[in-house]
Amino acid sequence: MNEEHMQEWEQQPRETDRAFEAFKAYLDMGPNRTHAKVGTLLGKSEVVIERWASHYDWAGRIRAKSVYLAKLEREATAGVVKVKAAEWLARQQGLREREWSVQERCIDAAEEALRRFLSDPERKSSLAEIARILDTASKLGRLASGMPTDRTEVAAEVNVTLDVEWEMALKKVYGEQAGKKVIDV
Repeated sequence: MNEEHMQEWEQQPRETDRAFEAFKAYLDMGPNRTHAKVGTLLGKSEVVIERWASHYDWAGRIRAKSVYLAKLEREATAGVVKVKAAEWLARQQGLREREWSVQERCIDAAEEALRRFLSDPERKSSLAEIARILDTASKLGRLASGMPTDRTEVAAEVNVTLDVEWEMALKKVYGEQAGKKVIDV
């Protein structure tokens, strides 16, 4: 493998096969790893294992692999989130299209019912039924287009007190009538 693309936890240049085998064993032991356990496992003295660990920076290499794996996990998680977001966006768009289609059919049905209501003396539909169809169509259309489905009006009385300095400035600019007219906003 090209040295510039080599990962720190892979066999390093001038690292012997035995030293790398010891490092792999140490790495694979997980959080309960010790130099003594590696020595026992490979039939090497703890002094040799500690020398290799120091010379080939086992602790730094393990940190590098942990950082690399955490980065991969974050990227994989972000990828899953992006895929799920795209799926939900497609679902939302599909639902909006269906709601719009139903809304259009409701409008057509209401128009037909209104035409019959106005022309047919037997009047099979009532104006209330037609109004309900139109109300439903309106709500579906608003939902499909991302608009609010209801309107809320707020009626409130507001009392405002003008500062004397502001009142004087207004009178200076607009004359004595300033502040006497009520403007409905």
